[in-house]
Amino acid sequence: MNRPRRENLTAKRCGRIEELLQDALDLRTSCTNTIHVLRSQCSDEIFHTIMNLLVTAGFQQPGVIMSRHDVLLNEGRIRRAIEELHEFRYVVKKREEQFKILLRYIPEGRRLVQLKTLLQEQLEKSKITEARSIFMYNKEHEKVALELGELLEDVHDRYVFNTLATLDRQRGSWTDVDPKIPSDLEEAKDATEQEQLEAL
Repeated sequence: MNRPRRENLTAKRCGRIEELLQDALDLRTSCTNTIHVLRSQCSDEIFHTIMNLLVTAGFQQPGVIMSRHDVLLNEGRIRRAIEELHEFRYVVKKREEQFKILLRYIPEGRRLVQLKTLLQEQLEKSKITEARSIFMYNKEHEKVALELGELLEDVHDRYVFNTLATLDRQRGSWTDVDPKIPSDLEEAKDATEQEQLEAL
């Protein structure tokens, strides 16, 4: 490969790294802002109840998103950096979509806090046992956590990938060395297209 072409390719790759990193940082900020909005719209107890629902639903935080200063570029690491940032951007975009769901769970968090208070009052009046109080609360908590978990799982990979691909197309991103959509998503797409053809 001649030197000017190689330098041009390196510049494109570096530009793509910068773009992916900025996307990941912007999405991380969006996630943080969503949590701040959630936090501002409910009491401490409701907020902690909702966060506890997340844990019960099996939600896991993504790893730390790197900062701009963490990307050390050299010729051998450029492609790997693009792959890593592509993955980071995907994970944070998915989290952003999932965090939006949390805002809809403020009423459920409030209801669980009210239930806990009611059960505590019943316990203090000796109308129920402590074991019964714990059982009743945990039963409702598990039910809500299961519903939340299902909603979080409904944020499909295909939707996230398509949203990010649309963003890249709209701004004319250079994506020649981006990782391709995982094969399981391609297979799902092919199966859906096949089902649509068979329906005709």
